[in-house]
Amino acid sequence: MRDALEVRLISNTEGPLQWTVGAYYKDSDNNAGSHQPCPAKVPYHDLVEHCALLWLFHPDTPVEVQGAVANWLNNNIFAGNRSHTINTEESLFGEVSYRINDEWEVAAGARYVDIGIDHDVLERGVNPTNAVQDSFSEQNKRTSPKVTLTWRPKDNWMAYGTWSHGFRPGVVNTRLVAVLAELENLRAADPRAQDLYDKLFDQQVTEGDEAYNYELGVKASVADGRLSFTSALYFIDWESVIINTSAATPDIQGLAPFPLNFADNVGAAESQGMEFEVRGQLSERLSWALGGNWMWKAEIGTAAAGNTARVAESRTVDVVPGNRLPASPKTTGYGALVYDFTLAGFNAVARTDVYWVSDQWRGANNERVTPGHQTVDAKLVMSRDAYQFSVYIRNLFDEVVAHERNQVGYQFGRARSLGLEVNYGL
Repeated sequence: MRDALEVRLISNTEGPLQWTVGAYYKDSDNNAGSHQPCPAKVPYHDLVEHCALLWLFHPDTPVEVQGAVANWLNNNIFAGNRSHTINTEESLFGEVSYRINDEWEVAAGARYVDIGIDHDVLERGVNPTNAVQDSFSEQNKRTSPKVTLTWRPKDNWMAYGTWSHGFRPGVVNTRLVAVLAELENLRAADPRAQDLYDKLFDQQVTEGDEAYNYELGVKASVADGRLSFTSALYFIDWESVIINTSAATPDIQGLAPFPLNFADNVGAAESQGMEFEVRGQLSERLSWALGGNWMWKAEIGTAAAGNTARVAESRTVDVVPGNRLPASPKTTGYGALVYDFTLAGFNAVARTDVYWVSDQWRGANNERVTPGHQTVDAKLVMSRDAYQFSVYIRNLFDEVVAHERNQVGYQFGRARSLGLEVNYGL
């Protein structure tokens, strides 16, 4: 469950000075783990937790037998784990811009954020009272500034330069926290359990990362506005990059022998590239658009010492400087063709969109690659008064799209699908 509230005030004067101020609040309540109770509608009143165990039984098995066996499995085999996390965010932000003259304008702003994490690890086994075994809290305060200088030598031509700072908060590694709870009763009798406990303890929360962005861009239109383009060069200096990785737990008696999926800081990284968009009007009714991104550099500069191996016996190759950042395809792009017309008394828009993405690595160790893909979508929108009807086809040619390739295989994108949407505006 998540609650969010934002309040914003914006100036409406006609002078050279403009401003925006605001405040933001978010409260997120999350439950995680593999040991969840049955929904109220399920008639297994004796099976207080781990409802997924019901899939082990044949439908003809008596309810009493299912409940008795599943509860025994709860306590003795599938102990599972559960956790409860409350994330809060309180922030203040503001921006001031000043028009120096008809050509030059400068803007500066900042956002102050206070992020809190409260994490509870619930007792293992059947736990209908939600008894807490362990808990911890983290507080993270950050300020992100931004400065932009804009030059407009002509009404249809603009150039700008931006320096900005951004960050992501730390991540709670819930699986590591659950393993620590398992190790609590094992470390006194097993030195390997104590060693693993020491390695995991400081990584219950992965530190947040931050980035400094430098951008130079232009925006212009020609031919009386029938052709416009936007382009920007960017350089991103990324520190303490958060990367999702995995490792295997050592063979310790009493410890569930499952892989650990967790977030880790792999060190610094850099990204350099160019993005662009061009729009044109072929006729009064027919228009087109073409855009994309070319990221010629997105690599890890310095890797954290040991990285995945410092947590446990890693089953992957260590992250090394020069590896490309995961989920960073070198090229992405799109193209669109749009036609406006009238059909049966409705204002109609027919459009075709083409998307393409190049190959990309899925892990920071650059072991597994996800192949690139191209897809085509088509859509017809008809509107009149308060009514709007849409018919669409996604992935028109039924291309096989592999979004991710991991240890268990590929995760595929949407196959060809046909849909209908009906909207009514009040």
